[in-house]
Amino acid sequence: MAGSCEFFLVSAWLKFPILSYHLAWLLMLAMSLLAGFTWAIYHGLPFFLSRKKRHRLLISAVIALPLAAVGSLALYISVRVADPFEREMGAEFISPTDPANRVLFTDSGFLDRDLQLYAKPKGKNEQFVGSLCFTGEFSLDYAQWSEDGQAVVCSLKGRRIGDKPIMEIIYDFTTHKVISWGDEATISKIIAQHGGLNSQPIDDGMIRKNEKTLYFWQIPKR
Repeated sequence: MAGSCEFFLVSAWLKFPILSYHLAWLLMLAMSLLAGFTWAIYHGLPFFLSRKKRHRLLISAVIALPLAAVGSLALYISVRVADPFEREMGAEFISPTDPANRVLFTDSGFLDRDLQLYAKPKGKNEQFVGSLCFTGEFSLDYAQWSEDGQAVVCSLKGRRIGDKPIMEIIYDFTTHKVISWGDEATISKIIAQHGGLNSQPIDDGMIRKNEKTLYFWQIPKR
């Protein structure tokens, strides 16, 4: 039953793209009405104060529950039934030796893939590290943590770089700095300072396996 319902919603979404615009406004309207209704109850408008407590509770349920259902449905459709080619996916990986250090690979696009890396240092906002894919020019071969979990390095390959993977981008969690493009000697030096590289690479297969849909509030800002 749930599968049939989702199939119907997907078909309607793809057939009528304008639904996305109206659903966004529907979601905003439902949440605004629900917020306003909650304010009315807690600030004691005469309409509610003149009635018994159980009557106010019944009125609250009759008004709030449908609005909450409509808002939830609009949010569900927006996230789950949106055009899959326009979704932004994300895969987060935690440092094997320091859980406070995390990286997020964001993946979007269809014909032209857009794979980007963000660092998530403890107590700080996400920091953009670099683009890891440019269709026809280069792509990520694998990423690796340093042995102490305080740096992450990405090796790229492709027409612009060559068939052999080359370390092109590194993020150092101790300095919060990015080193990239054409400075392999500096990258190697930073890796040595952190005890070398961890033996477990993060390749494209691992990224795709761990990807999840990112909600709009989870998408990092550049």
